[in-house]
Amino acid sequence: MAPTVDVNQQTGADMNAARSRTSISVHTARNFLYGGQKEWDLRERLQNILVQDKVFEKQRRNFLGRTDQYIRATAMTNRLDELRRIHMWSDEEYNTASFLLSENMPIMLHEIAFQPIFLGQGSPALMENYWDLVYDKGIQGCYLQTELGHGTNVARLETTS
Repeated sequence: MAPTVDVNQQTGADMNAARSRTSISVHTARNFLYGGQKEWDLRERLQNILVQDKVFEKQRRNFLGRTDQYIRATAMTNRLDELRRIHMWSDEEYNTASFLLSENMPIMLHEIAFQPIFLGQGSPALMENYWDLVYDKGIQGCYLQTELGHGTNVARLETTS
């Protein structure tokens, strides 16, 4: 019988051996790819927070139906907002944490399309009355593409504005 080999352990040993034989600085290459040591440190700090939280576990996500995927995404959105408040994350930190999750969450359209447009084009009165609600997701934006040929059936839109 052939000896049992732990593939993960062998891969780690092979990677360490390969790294020890190269003249490339892993830290220099990493910092180049990630935009500098500061960016790497930010990602590492946020990743350490996210991996400790069961809400963000990914083991079962490929086996969930659409309804369960949506429920999971809503729980992750709520938890990410809680972590933002707990750790007093800046917008950059929040966006980086959201990116690190590698999840397609329904709220992302609100954050990358609705919120910036509201911020950039809202009148001072609109901002005063509604910005806090938009920022805290008390008001969530929706997206409607009305160009012909994009599959939008405006007559069947089931939201109110």
